[in-house]
Amino acid sequence: MGESPYQAVHTGQLGNWTDFFIFPKCTLWTPVCAGKRLSKKSNFAALVKTRLNRWKSDPDSLWKEAVERSKKPLMPSEPRKPKAEGARLEESVIAALRLGDVRKALQMLNSAPIAAKTPATLANLRKLHPQGDNPAPVAHQEVPRFTEDVVRTALCSFGPGSAAGLFGTSLFSCNSACVQNLLFSLERLHLL
Repeated sequence: MGESPYQAVHTGQLGNWTDFFIFPKCTLWTPVCAGKRLSKKSNFAALVKTRLNRWKSDPDSLWKEAVERSKKPLMPSEPRKPKAEGARLEESVIAALRLGDVRKALQMLNSAPIAAKTPATLANLRKLHPQGDNPAPVAHQEVPRFTEDVVRTALCSFGPGSAAGLFGTSLFSCNSACVQNLLFSLERLHLL
């Protein structure tokens, strides 16, 4: 079988590393189907088993086949004709309907087409989004600092029936916490 990474690491030989990395590519690449599935007689497991047996006897030819299989043709056999926008839209809508996605099909029919990438489109976008002057810098202000007395007075000014705050704690429970230990409670509520 393929060389183990242990052998490749400890021997440091290029051949061991090569065998380790090409083994899965030689044994697991998919066969050419030409639009057809594998027949029931030749399933993928049998194909892999055949390749494993070939790997033992002739790994070089198996690697050449894998390389040939991975090559893509440089030029298509016949150039494709560009489809009209309406035909492309129609195919997309029919494909969505075949999948049962009526909502997507309707969205494709009703959506506006994407604007072409032209200088005229760019000019129109710039008209819609003009650039303005930078705002004037804001004068530096000190960050407000609150003392324990100010926070205690502010919390006690709310009635016991006030709504819960940001953390879901009502002011009644905050008021009672102030009486017991204000700083500990505020740190716990992340207010300080």
